[in-house]
Amino acid sequence: MMTEKKYTPHVHAETIKAWADGKPIEYKSGVDRQWVLIDNPSFLVDFEYRVKPEEVVSYTVVFSYSVVGANYFPSTDRAATYYVNSLDNFQGYCKRTTIDGKVVALEFIPR
Repeated sequence: MMTEKKYTPHVHAETIKAWADGKPIEYKSGVDRQWVLIDNPSFLVDFEYRVKPEEVVSYTVVFSYSVVGANYFPSTDRAATYYVNSLDNFQGYCKRTTIDGKVVALEFIPR
């Protein structure tokens, strides 16, 4: 009777597949333990590798108007209509930076 051999995937199998698909790969450097971009990873078992997190920057228009002296930001649907009709209430932009879907920075850019 022949026993079927079971294979264990490489410890970095998922990262290797992502690299083969063209994703940028980083490794954790030994000196300062920071993630460093690497062009041709060796995928050594004792090293840490990851797919470089995707950074996305988006901007949202910010404006305000008063109702009984209170400033507030209307919903998105009402915002578009009000913005077109009241350019003088344009306040600036909110810049949002996300890495892998998590907000890492918010910045208000005034007009």
